[in-house]
Amino acid sequence: MTGYQFLDDHLRLDQDFTPASIFTLHQKQKQHAITQEYVLKSNEDKPYEWVIGAFGFFRNMDTDSPVSFKQDGVTSLLEDNIKRNLPSTMTFDITDNELPIPSLFTEKSYSAALYHQSTYHFQSLKGLSATAGIRLDYEHVSLDYASSAMMNYNYSMVSRGMTIADALKTDVSLDGETSKGFWQIVPKLSLQYDFNTHNRVYASFYKRLSVWRLQCPDLFRPDSIRTAGCHDSANEGSIAAKFGPYVAMGMPQASVDMILSKIPVSEKIKDVSKSITYDPEYSWNYELGFHSEPVNGKLQIDGALFYIDCNNRQIAQFSPNGFGRMMKNAAGSYSKGLEISILSKPLKNIGLTASYGFTEAKFTEYKDSARVNGVYQEVDYSGKYVPMIPKHTFAMGGDYTLNVDKRCLEKVILGAQYTAASSIYWTEENALSQGFYGVSNGQISFLKDNLRFDCWIKNALNQQYNTFYFESLGKAFAQQGKPRQIGITVQYSF
Repeated sequence: MTGYQFLDDHLRLDQDFTPASIFTLHQKQKQHAITQEYVLKSNEDKPYEWVIGAFGFFRNMDTDSPVSFKQDGVTSLLEDNIKRNLPSTMTFDITDNELPIPSLFTEKSYSAALYHQSTYHFQSLKGLSATAGIRLDYEHVSLDYASSAMMNYNYSMVSRGMTIADALKTDVSLDGETSKGFWQIVPKLSLQYDFNTHNRVYASFYKRLSVWRLQCPDLFRPDSIRTAGCHDSANEGSIAAKFGPYVAMGMPQASVDMILSKIPVSEKIKDVSKSITYDPEYSWNYELGFHSEPVNGKLQIDGALFYIDCNNRQIAQFSPNGFGRMMKNAAGSYSKGLEISILSKPLKNIGLTASYGFTEAKFTEYKDSARVNGVYQEVDYSGKYVPMIPKHTFAMGGDYTLNVDKRCLEKVILGAQYTAASSIYWTEENALSQGFYGVSNGQISFLKDNLRFDCWIKNALNQQYNTFYFESLGKAFAQQGKPRQIGITVQYSF
């Protein structure tokens, strides 16, 4: 099996989400990805069945992600933040009306895996089967990055009756390459007992890995232009040299040192590996379930209990500087719950479905730093609910099929569905959440041979709810769910 994917994507985004002209993004991405898998299987209908395979994957993704600070952003985010730390005798003025921050990233990743699975159907106890499998995975990701920011500004200061003023330029650059790779052994065990062809129970245990990538580095911090890194000593020395005549005229060296400490300097940031890497997430999964058809062809019930012990859970957080989100790892968490679904056909032309899910997902160990009353301090999220996971989910639906058997029409199907969710926390501190909400959908379908024509309505009652929460520049935003939608779909099967 061979697969190839090509992606060419452009994203234009007003990142501050306000009417002000603060900062924007125009991101362009090109991705080439190829997968190759070889699978060998044993013959069917034998007591012992086996599968052995090899898998390979490679992806190259180029990202051009320039951020542009507009007039309001240059003034309110950059200039005002610098002025806040200056003495009253010193002035600072950015002369650029717009500040572009070009950023180029090339991410290359590849992975390889070997796997085997064996299933044995016991002959002495008909219906019992055992499955054991193992997978050896290796994944490697590398990131080449090049980003820069340049700023022109004027400064002045009065000391002992002398006025110092000058026009300067500072630039910050970030160039380099980082990579990370890891090995994983992924086991799987399961037992299944078939009472007959319609009823069975099973128990399974397996390990699951998450999708893992490097995140692009954060170059520009609006709360501190003097970003941590290696200072350009030559540039800083040339600025210091400008103050020689003033020292000779009697200006204290302490005043010169204070001025230099407030002036942004050119920097080249060399090591950003800690800010762009995070550990892969993995979990141990335990499941006990059943499938039953108590009334053959009329009623089907599926249910499962599960417990998931998750390590290094990947959590999307709002960046401390207020620009976008970043990934971090929580040390430990768990998820436990149940799922049940029912499918019924009480009459030949009537179908009914219902499902319910309960999930309790909490952090068992997770300490992080957060801004509390304007000061960063350690917080402990242990015992808090994991964000973005609803506690309750529910769905029900039904359809009625009318057989017309006319020359231009064979069937008419009327359908309706209702889905609901509750208790979705948006952040680790569980301070904000989306309450219970439900959405009603419906459709009427007309079928003739290979042609199907659907008229549908989604969110028929125009339920208002939020599907996502995020923060930008210290402000909170919510993305609302889609309102009532009405449409048609035409489908032809060859």
